[in-house]
Amino acid sequence: CKGMVKILVIHGPLISSLPSSDSSLGVSQDDSIVGTKQCRHSVAVMPVPGALSSSSPDLLQPAAAMLELSNPPDNPDQVIRVFKADQQSCYILISKDTTAKEVVSHVVTEFGLAEASEAYSLCEVSVSHEGVIKQRRLPDQLSKLADRIQLNGRYYLKNNAETETLCSDDDAQELLRESQINLLQLSTIEVAAQLSIRDFELFRNIESTEYVDDLFKLEPAAGDTHLRQFEDLINQETFWVATEILKEANTLKRMKTIKHFIKVALHCRECKNFNSMFAIISGLNLAPVARLRGTWEKLPNKYEKLFRDLQDLFDPSRNMAKYRNVLNAQNIQAPIIPLFPVLKKDLTFLHEGNDNSVEGLVNFEKLRMIAQEIRNVVRMTSANVDPNLMFRQRLVIVDLH
Repeated sequence: CKGMVKILVIHGPLISSLPSSDSSLGVSQDDSIVGTKQCRHSVAVMPVPGALSSSSPDLLQPAAAMLELSNPPDNPDQVIRVFKADQQSCYILISKDTTAKEVVSHVVTEFGLAEASEAYSLCEVSVSHEGVIKQRRLPDQLSKLADRIQLNGRYYLKNNAETETLCSDDDAQELLRESQINLLQLSTIEVAAQLSIRDFELFRNIESTEYVDDLFKLEPAAGDTHLRQFEDLINQETFWVATEILKEANTLKRMKTIKHFIKVALHCRECKNFNSMFAIISGLNLAPVARLRGTWEKLPNKYEKLFRDLQDLFDPSRNMAKYRNVLNAQNIQAPIIPLFPVLKKDLTFLHEGNDNSVEGLVNFEKLRMIAQEIRNVVRMTSANVDPNLMFRQRLVIVDLH
């Protein structure tokens, strides 16, 4: 099969329809996984070592320590595709901790090769936009393989004793064509899920002490902290939205791109990813995008209304009361990705709105309030199931056609 799946992040089956209180909800035509075709490949399952701690969280512990996953920790949750020089391939189920050496061992078994796995290594082959083929051997202990591979790259099993060409010029051109995917080809549900998975991974890795360091302007031990990376997400996603729209010269395609992002924002709301939802709305409201009158006039009325409804959640009046009411609702459960500017504003208000000392004594009440606010933030990263599975279960597939 020539259609190649670069990476499939599997946290349970991809659901084509989910139960909803609205019987009119259905599946949009664009809400399918792009680049997947039916292929006759066997899948090898990798064992996954390690377990998660379920100890009680504290301000000195990383937020990720709060996760108590109900699904077995030895469940592989990612898929990579590995090729041979003759372009045969197989899929391998792995975890983030699976090493290149372990993948080689299972691929050798999967292909039924006579030599021992020590005679082989895992290589990454990539093709630049200019058609230049780059090949490098991966270290045996390299992990996070599914996260590392790019759209214009493939993993190959290489015999260490041979100097064979893993990827011919024709195969490289095919790989280059497959890597050039337009945003409109991607499922809005999958885009929202992947945004939420990526953002939550950063958010839950923020240590509680990072909030304190940032608030009191203390120099962190590490240079680029998780908090700083998470803080940068809004700008990255906001300008990504604007760039995708403005680089399209055709008015109709620009309108379709705007419609696409409105649907992604809707699905981010279902994922409780308020940070990405706000970033997308901000990108659509940037002046270079907002002044495209001809494009906005072509947008169907139902999308205009949906866009207004999404914007309404972040109404700044009464200290963003609507957003806070949703965030504080009793039925909302972690994992949650809050709006970072509001989070930082609340912590800053507690810090600057209260004196450090009262009548010459340390104002411990101020410190308690700050600690409580940080604990509330950390609780948003707790979950009794795999967060990635939770994001997918939350996605309501809405028929917007």
